[in-house]
Amino acid sequence: MILQRAHSQRRRRQGVQRGTEPSIAQLRRRAAHRTRTDSKSMAASRRMWRNAGKHDARGWWYTEGWVEDWHGAMRPGFGDARGANPAVSDESFMREALALAREAEAAGEVPVGAVVVLNGEVIGLGFNAPISLHDPTAHAEIRALRMAAEKVENYRLSGAEIYVTLEPCAMCAGAILHARLARVVFGADDPKTGACGSVVDLFAQPRLNHHTVVERGILSAESGELLRSFFRARRQ
Repeated sequence: MILQRAHSQRRRRQGVQRGTEPSIAQLRRRAAHRTRTDSKSMAASRRMWRNAGKHDARGWWYTEGWVEDWHGAMRPGFGDARGANPAVSDESFMREALALAREAEAAGEVPVGAVVVLNGEVIGLGFNAPISLHDPTAHAEIRALRMAAEKVENYRLSGAEIYVTLEPCAMCAGAILHARLARVVFGADDPKTGACGSVVDLFAQPRLNHHTVVERGILSAESGELLRSFFRARRQ
């Protein structure tokens, strides 16, 4: 309760209140001026991301055009089609997931971010928000999958890939399998709840009717350090 109250007070100081979101046109005008990766650009993108929400009975959802607004504030190349070197593209998409994880950290949430990619195009973004949304299912992967499914208007995301900074838990692994994703790429291992081999390996079950390829360890050092620094600060 104390953490939730502190989070609400921080959001009020930042001017984020229900029913006060800017218009899509305003967001797009702001994003058009943010193409450099200096500290001012990143700070502006964070403010834009936090202020872009609209509230409904299910929680905080982002306005139409949020993918374009987010990418407009990032460096050129984020969200571009996969190039000739898959490893380079994997790292680029994972860096975008790390940027989203830092958004979660700034909001007082465990820093995990996720990006869903289909045919080289980013179609879903998400970061952890179970505390602020009062929703135990609001993990980064679930939010990214929901947004991706809304964008393509299909709960099946066949051929899509998800990039996430932390090994998915059993809930998120199940959602990834149900969505029929082709591939999951994650950074840091989760020795407590990881469902890609650290605790259990749901993706290796031969009796399941769909099998998703798993690739681990992309930017694992950066993903792990972000989590460790977050929890170190919490313990102090």
